[in-house]
Amino acid sequence: TFIISIMAQSPSLSDSRNLAWILLGVALAPSCYFWMRSAVKLGDFRALTLAYLLQAVGCALPVIWPSTASALIGGFLFGACFMGIVTVVLALGGKLSPHNPSALIGILVVSYGVGQIVGPVLAGIAMEKTGYSEIGLWSAAACSLLSIVTLAGSRCPSDKPVEENCGCLT
Repeated sequence: TFIISIMAQSPSLSDSRNLAWILLGVALAPSCYFWMRSAVKLGDFRALTLAYLLQAVGCALPVIWPSTASALIGGFLFGACFMGIVTVVLALGGKLSPHNPSALIGILVVSYGVGQIVGPVLAGIAMEKTGYSEIGLWSAAACSLLSIVTLAGSRCPSDKPVEENCGCLT
């Protein structure tokens, strides 16, 4: 929504905002399948790291390079990543808590839901107070990069399947 809001405020980009939504949706449709397949091939942590990195680029791109093309590419990258990240994280939650997966998955879903409500509210307040509409995109990119740091700090040295790793995740 921040990409669309920024595009709406910019006379040179406002005509492209509907196309940005369409590209986001087109990218979203196969993203869960794509990222789950990536997690199988690369490992959960590597796939999540790549998805968070691409999501950060997608959020920052329209601010770094303000143009219709960057807004469309940014929307596409965001759409291609955010639901895939959710899918891989929820699947990983089930692997990390094999005896009671619903408890951890429930916590993850609630955390995600709270973030989806609180994040835009805080970004909206910051945008209103500062008059800087791009703060929402910068914040989203920063949160994606922070997720990589958090992910890196939470894993074992190897990216083997949970059943085979050193036990620090189980």
